[in-house]
Amino acid sequence: MRKTFTLLAAFAAMAVQAYNYKTPGTGTTYTLQSLSVIEASHVTKGEAGYTLADTVTISAGDKFQLADGDVMMLSDGVAFVVEGQADFSVPTAATITHAPDNYDAQFIRLETEGATFNFKNVKFDYVGMKSYAANNVTIDHCSFVNYHSVNSNKGPICFGATGAKLVLANSYFANNEFASFSAGANNMIRVKVEGCVFDKAQTQNRNYPVLNITPGDSIIVRNNVIHGSSDLTMVGGISVANLMGISGMQYVEISGNTVDSCRYGISLTGALGKAVIKNNTLTNNRFVYNNNANYGGSGIAIYDSSKSLEVRVSGNHIENNLWGVTILGGKDVNLGKVQVDGTALSTTDPEYNEGRNYFKDNGNNGTSYDVAFASGTSYLTVYAQNNAWNVTEPTEVNIEPLVWHQNDDASLGKLIFTPALTTVGLSAVKSSTPTAAGEAYYDACGRRSHNLQHGLNIVRKADGSVVKVLRR
Repeated sequence: MRKTFTLLAAFAAMAVQAYNYKTPGTGTTYTLQSLSVIEASHVTKGEAGYTLADTVTISAGDKFQLADGDVMMLSDGVAFVVEGQADFSVPTAATITHAPDNYDAQFIRLETEGATFNFKNVKFDYVGMKSYAANNVTIDHCSFVNYHSVNSNKGPICFGATGAKLVLANSYFANNEFASFSAGANNMIRVKVEGCVFDKAQTQNRNYPVLNITPGDSIIVRNNVIHGSSDLTMVGGISVANLMGISGMQYVEISGNTVDSCRYGISLTGALGKAVIKNNTLTNNRFVYNNNANYGGSGIAIYDSSKSLEVRVSGNHIENNLWGVTILGGKDVNLGKVQVDGTALSTTDPEYNEGRNYFKDNGNNGTSYDVAFASGTSYLTVYAQNNAWNVTEPTEVNIEPLVWHQNDDASLGKLIFTPALTTVGLSAVKSSTPTAAGEAYYDACGRRSHNLQHGLNIVRKADGSVVKVLRR
C-alpha cells in the first residue's frame, strides 16, 4: 500500500512538472525554426506556426531573432522569457498569439538589465509584453488586441523596474481588458507614446485610464487617438500621476492628442514638475459611472496637493465634457496669460502663454463649467486669457456664467479670463476630407493609404498631428 502511494505521488509530480527549456548561454542566436529542432525546447512547427508547449528562456549570452512571417503561439500558462538579447523587428509582419484552444497564454517577458529591445511590425493577439528590468524598449508599427487580464492585473504593455525607457509609436490597441500601458506607482519610467490609436480599449471597465503613466523624468504623449465608449463608464483617457511623491519629475508633454468619449480626457496628479498640455482635442468625455459628474467628466483635470506642479495649457479644443478644465491644486496653472493689469507681456516672458483654448458646451446638471475650481484652491490665481468661449461677445459679463471660481465661492481659486477671443478657428478641424496640403489618410497601424479604408482612418498633417478620425 505504501509503494502504491509513493508511485502515485511520483506520477502526480511528473504531471505538473514544467519543462521550461533554457538555452545554454553559449553565444548562439536562436530562431523559432532552430528552437523547433531542439526536442527539449518543446517548440513544434505546424501549418499555423510554431507552438510553445512550455516556457522558453533565452539565457544571458544568447540571442533570439524573430523572422519575417513567423507566428509564435503560446500554450496556456506559457511565457517567452529573454534574459539575454532579442530582436523582434521584422520587415513586413509577424504574430505572437495563443495556441489553438489555449486562451490563457502569458506574455513576452524581458528580464535583461540595460538591454535594448526592438519590436516592429508585430501583431500581439491575446499576448502582451512585460519588462521586469531597467531596459530600453522601442515598439513601432505593432498592434495589441484581445489581451485579457486573466494573466495579470496589468495590460498588454507593462513595466516593473525603475530606470526603464519605452518608446511606443504608430501602434494600434483594441479590445484589451486592462489599461494599454501601465507601470508600478513606485517605478520611475521614461515614456514616449506617439502616433498610436486606442479604440475602445480597457473593455473590463475598471477604474483605470487607457494610458496609465507613472513618474518619469521625461514623459511625452503626442499625436495619439483614444476612442472610448458610452458603456465603458470607468475608463479614463490619459493619466500621468505621481501618487507616491517620487522626486525627479522634470517634464511632461501631452500634445496633439484626440480623446473622445472617455470618463475623462487628460488627468495630471501629483508632483509632476513642469507640464505642457497643448493642441489636444478633448470631446464628449462625459460617460461616468452612476451618471454622477462628481466621478469624472473633465476634459482636463489638474490636481497637486503638494503645490509644486507648474502647467501650461494652450491651443486645446475642449467641447461637450461634463467639465472643461477642473483645477484641484498645483503651484502655477496657466491657461493663457498675455497681459497683467492691462500691460501686455512680451512673448519671451516666462509667464507668457498664448492661450487660444476653445471651450464649448461643457457642463452638467444644467450649469456650464468650462473652467471650475475645487474647494480649497483659494490660494491660486489662474490666468485664462486669450481663449475662445461659447459666447457671441467675449465680455467679462458674458463669460462669467461659464466658469466656477472665487466670485461664486470664497474657497475657490480666482480665474482671470479677459481679454478673450471670439474664435480660434478650430471648427476647421471638422472638415470631412483631407484636401489641405500635407494631409493624408493613415490606417490604424500608422500605414499611409491613398483612399478611405474600412475600419478606422486617421487624417494627419505633415507634422504627424491628428486632424480627425473617420470610421468606415
